[in-house]
Amino acid sequence: MGLLHGLLAQNSSSDICDDVMRSKASICLIESGGSNPDTYSKDWAKTAFEPKYASVLSSVPQRGLNGRILDVPVGSGLGGGSNINACLFVPPDFEHDFQEWPEPYKSGRIIKEAAEYLGSFMAANGGVEDYDTRCNVEFNDVVGRKDVPGNLHTERKLRLTTKRDGKRVNYFDSLVRPLLSSNVTIRQNTSVERLLWDHHTKTATGVACFEKKSKKRFIISAKKEIILCAGAIFSPVLLLKSGIGNEDKLKIMKSINKFHHLPGVGQNLKDHLIIPRLFFSPSLKGSRRSMNGVRSIFKDPCRGIGSNGVMQKLSFEFLLMDGSGLEYVAPRMVSIFFRRGFSDNTHINFYGNQFHKLRRALLFSMQKLFKFVYLISFTLLKVIFHYIEPIPYLCKYHMVTLLIAHLNPKSRGAVIMVSEDTFDINPAYMTNSKDEAMIIEAWKRSEDLKNDYFTNCYEIFPGKFYTLLSLISNLCQNSNQLHTNEVISFSKNFSVPYFHWIGTCAMSKIVDTAKLTTTNNSVVDANFQVIGMHNIRVCDASVFVDCISAPTALTCASLGYILSSILNQCNQ
Repeated sequence: MGLLHGLLAQNSSSDICDDVMRSKASICLIESGGSNPDTYSKDWAKTAFEPKYASVLSSVPQRGLNGRILDVPVGSGLGGGSNINACLFVPPDFEHDFQEWPEPYKSGRIIKEAAEYLGSFMAANGGVEDYDTRCNVEFNDVVGRKDVPGNLHTERKLRLTTKRDGKRVNYFDSLVRPLLSSNVTIRQNTSVERLLWDHHTKTATGVACFEKKSKKRFIISAKKEIILCAGAIFSPVLLLKSGIGNEDKLKIMKSINKFHHLPGVGQNLKDHLIIPRLFFSPSLKGSRRSMNGVRSIFKDPCRGIGSNGVMQKLSFEFLLMDGSGLEYVAPRMVSIFFRRGFSDNTHINFYGNQFHKLRRALLFSMQKLFKFVYLISFTLLKVIFHYIEPIPYLCKYHMVTLLIAHLNPKSRGAVIMVSEDTFDINPAYMTNSKDEAMIIEAWKRSEDLKNDYFTNCYEIFPGKFYTLLSLISNLCQNSNQLHTNEVISFSKNFSVPYFHWIGTCAMSKIVDTAKLTTTNNSVVDANFQVIGMHNIRVCDASVFVDCISAPTALTCASLGYILSSILNQCNQ
């Protein structure tokens, strides 16, 4: 959205905006989703899994999470991910988050400048609003304390609802819609199936499209540039389906007859991970439901020093939330324990490897059984949390959630094509032992928060409830693979994605384009151009070199705005 805004924007006093003129070029925006609903549910946790807001995919069984299968919601409709996110308008840590990026992004200055401009524009168009400190006071009433700690602060947030019409304002509504002009064509309900490019010149010439309503296929030619903004899941998929990726692996697909070897496409998939803790507050004084549930954010005050002597990024943060959206989150959070995949690598205590056929039959039966239990438990919990009083009332007004967000994971996964039409999503959560060590440290610090600010509350989850479920989990593990650390065991069974996938078309750290090669894991250069190709760029969370210590939406918009300046300079 920042890219399209920049191409349409008037001159501004910002250093970046000085280069961005109102575009005279014809722009075609192709969106797979349909028209945005006139109004959005005020419950952000509900919108993330509704078909009219998102395409909900599934990960492969996560080896680091005891074989659990996770939902992968991808924003649909104009506005993309800002249709389904938690509406946190949170800037990154400009000073530390981009140290591994190439210039001019390394210092964070140019991204900060773009973010500040976009924030001002969105505020002027009703896209963001600031909460006052009364929200913190109300939340501290919930947990039974009046004092507000020194490192507790209220973040600026994207508007989720307004007092007038209860309407979510996404990035498209606040950044692009006010500037739309006749040179912009928007094609919705249209999916891009592959990119068209010349094998000899390595120049992109257009896209092959499929219109869902008419069931027609057609080609849209591009005179200048094709820019992929499909996110960290679908941007690499489009490149791979077009023959741009690891040539050795793509040759299995008969529909691809030309290749551009770029092995980094789809690799380096990373995400933040959340470990939840749920508390019950018996006393409540005048609390109200917030717009997105987040009351306060504790930033981790302790940072390590890297080998280069530079201060490292934040490792984790703690989000204090009220009961808003808990009726949607809790059933999924608990029932996902049963959503597991089993394979021949799954260890089962009570059968040996010599019973191979019996083992395979048992694994198949267990997978069907767990899927059935997952569906039943999810449906039952939805009914309980929505309709069986006093559960809905208690969720809304007496529950307090502490979320531990692991912001700088070392585990890396991939998006992999397995056939012409299917692909696997494997974030590979908690497959690096360093992540376990960081989660244990984060849990210790959450204990400090618990002791200081949850003294009048009772911990429900994990609590005693987890003891029963952990016994079930242990049946699916080999005795020599059981996790002795209860924190790690709980994290593997109940941690959830933060839905901030990044890195699958990572930007190269090499600034000099003459030194770029197609043999490393980088996909785009500092100008967002696909390495070794012409007229094809990628600009979304997939180009992130590494995780940032904040939600990704604002940074994505800022990168898009920077790219609009680059395009304008190229066309002068």
